[in-house]
Amino acid sequence: MFVKAVYKKASPIYETIKQRICSSSVVGTDETGCKVNGKKSWFWTWQNEQLTFIVHSLNRGIDTIKKVFAEGLPNSILNHDRWASHFHCRSKGHQMCTSHLQRDLVYIEELYNSQWAIEMMALIKDALSLKKEMKTEDYKKPNEKRTLIEESLSKLLSQNFDPSHKKALAFQKNLNKHKESILLFLYYPKVPPDNNGDLILPAKSMSLTGIFGGIDLHSW
Repeated sequence: MFVKAVYKKASPIYETIKQRICSSSVVGTDETGCKVNGKKSWFWTWQNEQLTFIVHSLNRGIDTIKKVFAEGLPNSILNHDRWASHFHCRSKGHQMCTSHLQRDLVYIEELYNSQWAIEMMALIKDALSLKKEMKTEDYKKPNEKRTLIEESLSKLLSQNFDPSHKKALAFQKNLNKHKESILLFLYYPKVPPDNNGDLILPAKSMSLTGIFGGIDLHSW
């Protein structure tokens, strides 16, 4: 009875949070694995600067996104870890989390002793430094430093690899597929280069979500 009462009282607030997320210009999103009653599950998060919307699902794919946001998030730039399902969500644009990119590049550098990965990490570092330098009025103007970084990125993404470096080739192919999502944060002052806020909040909020969402955990 207590859980039902809390669920009923919280539902309007939960829906309000969802609507506020829908109207946000920038939304960070992520999903984290968990077990509910012994079954593999996922907690999905969508977050702006003030609010976090959390959904439990038995599915890590696009079906969850379609059920939660049937029309997508057309007003928002989505910031995420390049999980394929996120790219299938209708949105104004996508920004790959640079922290995730750096982690993947460290792995490739260590696996293949890759100079390419080292140069990619240096490029991301330069882009992050430029982001810190830019003022609001700089984003819509031509920017020589940004142009040079983009030209360097194009060269790195067209670079040939040793055919045996399969993981590096697959990573480069994925980056080429979503090239416009690597440096989008250099065109929008409010778009952060990473989605680290979404990595922290799910763990802190999971027990609370279990209370509010417990009555309906398997409805997805």
